[in-house]
Amino acid sequence: MPFFRFRPEHDTRVDDLTDPIDWEDNALSNAFAATSFYLFPKACQSPDHPSTRFVDYFFTSCPCCMFYRGFFIGALISTLLLTIISVTVLAIHD
Repeated sequence: MPFFRFRPEHDTRVDDLTDPIDWEDNALSNAFAATSFYLFPKACQSPDHPSTRFVDYFFTSCPCCMFYRGFFIGALISTLLLTIISVTVLAIHD
């Protein structure tokens, strides 16, 4: 499947890749890169885009640290969403 073999050089918007790109070459990373390339083309092109700044803030080269950051952020967002849903359901039920 070409979706899982996406590479930076497949990006037709880039004429010359003179700078080496630190690339995690696995199916999951390639699928995420292709998805962002096709669905959100402008988000990855600008260093001033909010998504780029967000990723730069949370980036780490340590896989263990990245896992725990993702776990913590996911737990925090899930707790917030479940609280909002619970309060809404309780307010509607009463």
